[in-house]
Amino acid sequence: MGDGTAHGSVVFAALYGALFVGVFIGSILVGSAGSIVDRHRGKVITFGVSLTGIGFLLAAILPSVVAYPFTFIFGAIAVGGTGNAIMKIAYQTFLQSTVPDDKRGRVFSLVRICSSVGTPLSVVLAGPLVMTVGSIATLGGMGGLLLLSCIIMPFTPLFNIGSSTSETSSTTVN
Repeated sequence: MGDGTAHGSVVFAALYGALFVGVFIGSILVGSAGSIVDRHRGKVITFGVSLTGIGFLLAAILPSVVAYPFTFIFGAIAVGGTGNAIMKIAYQTFLQSTVPDDKRGRVFSLVRICSSVGTPLSVVLAGPLVMTVGSIATLGGMGGLLLLSCIIMPFTPLFNIGSSTSETSSTTVN
């Protein structure tokens, strides 16, 4: 590949584990800051997405600028996992608190189906992209796209979900 990632499956497994170390940390942070999440849900989701983007972008940049890249990449991927957990938990609890009980099963089924389609679709897209531009560039591109979405997010109504001035904070899905 030529991008410094030819270190074998053990390294990739360790980095995948780093993502879940971050998910664990993010889950603990959200659990301990529940009232902040409730009051500022849209901003917390945006923060989680930006943290994920920063972690992935750092993981792409650090191998070329630090002496012990694996340690720093592990930390950067863990930061990405932390952001991912923050975003997912804030989103999931938003759905739980706004969807009426009689519609919850249908809404959660639809969300689950969309999530299930997204996983293989991302693999189908990432495979050729990694083969074309390399894994480091793909990871950096993912981080950049996540950060770009965070620049756009404040201009959407979703950004104010959960704030005391938001009309969407008391809206339920019908």
